[in-house]
Amino acid sequence: MSVQPPKRRHWFRRTGIVSGGLVAALVLTLGGGYVWLYGWTWKEAPEFHENWTVEERAALTGFDTCVQGIFHETLNELTAKTFTAMQLSDIAQLIIQTRIMCSDVREQLHHFARCGHARDERKVYVEEQYQRIGITPTIMAAGRGQLRAVEALVAHGANPNDVSKLEEKYYHPLELETPLTPILSGHFLGDAEIPWEERRKTADFLLANGADINGTKRSIGFACDMALMLSQPRDTRPWMWAIDHGKTVSVENFCTMLALEEAGELVERVLREKLVNLNDTSYERTALQSLLAPLQSRKEPAAMEELQLLEKRLDMLLEAGANPNLVPDEAAPPRPGEGEEAYQDRMLQFNGIRETPLEIVEHALQAPGSTEYHKLCERLLEKLHAAGRN
Repeated sequence: MSVQPPKRRHWFRRTGIVSGGLVAALVLTLGGGYVWLYGWTWKEAPEFHENWTVEERAALTGFDTCVQGIFHETLNELTAKTFTAMQLSDIAQLIIQTRIMCSDVREQLHHFARCGHARDERKVYVEEQYQRIGITPTIMAAGRGQLRAVEALVAHGANPNDVSKLEEKYYHPLELETPLTPILSGHFLGDAEIPWEERRKTADFLLANGADINGTKRSIGFACDMALMLSQPRDTRPWMWAIDHGKTVSVENFCTMLALEEAGELVERVLREKLVNLNDTSYERTALQSLLAPLQSRKEPAAMEELQLLEKRLDMLLEAGANPNLVPDEAAPPRPGEGEEAYQDRMLQFNGIRETPLEIVEHALQAPGSTEYHKLCERLLEKLHAAGRN
């Protein structure tokens, strides 16, 4: 009679060994992942070179704590939600990228602390498929409202003109932030609220240490626009400060100012000092088109006060030389040598205003409205015709 062959018992033993090995490998993998994810946060506070003052050490230590907080806030926020299986992959990628960014910034901070300067500050890149964003520790500090840390880093060699950019595979890089932009806009990540007078001191410090008020194509002007548009009450002080220090005003910036009643003093200053080219057609709308855009709704605005303000500003623009016959370059009629197909493609891609200021008011005059509304539109049209003839 045959008995159970010993080799089967060996198979059980080998299976147990393999299973134990798999469990051990899994534990090591999970443990290694945990260490990778959190290990960088276990470092002690920065050790400082004698070059740093007591105040600078406190500022950088506070920013060091802030960087760790950014990671933990992101992790807690994401893990507290419920996601689908497809979303989990994106969430995992976001956690990994946040960890890479925060750990690299913290590593640079500790290096700066030890060596006594920030002259070798570099960008940290966060990547996702076909795009990436590069950000420096100084820009991160500014974005989080860590103003004393910004001053300390710049005072010790960090570049106040670095620009974080969104770089995409098939598009030109898009400017996002400089150390100066969050300070001007007053909008910080993490909901920090810092009064303008305090922010202005840091802005003055940055200019005194080499910041270029016109160093970017549009991000600094856009930051001033944000302060104007999003603050309650509207805050013209960042724009006034920027102009005081030589900031140029684009037609895009001026269109933002024209749309806001509270920006009257700012509009008057720009016109008085001739800070903008009123006939610039490089943007998606001209200054006159932007001013008259509310009439495009084809119905009477809710308040005649708005139209009276519009008429007042129209008089100002026409007196300053605004041309009522212009449209943006991309909305212009077919160009010499431009085929019909190319022209139609250009029109499809254009998202601005195509009507001339004269056409906007003519169409508004045809829309239903009160007698007072139509009389005002007739006055606007007469003024535009007169300016066009001149």
